[in-house]
Amino acid sequence: MKPSIYLVAPKLPGNLFIMPKPSGEWLREDMAHYRAIGINTIISMLEPHEASELSLVDEAAICLESGMDFVQFNYGDRCNNPRRNFQ
Repeated sequence: MKPSIYLVAPKLPGNLFIMPKPSGEWLREDMAHYRAIGINTIISMLEPHEASELSLVDEAAICLESGMDFVQFNYGDRCNNPRRNFQ
């Protein structure tokens, strides 16, 4: 099964998509699929420990092997969020 992607902003100079995390088990195949459909940059918002838990520690290397750029943008959405405890 091919991973799903969803177009977010169609009027940008390029295209911006969001997608669920790739499969750790099928990571090479998922990245090859993304590259085949024209995606050239992957931006991961997972924290390092999340990537490890999801078997995605090789994501950057596999992106580079597939001819894509990889950007790690740690967001920290599960801790230290000042809005988390708002009333």
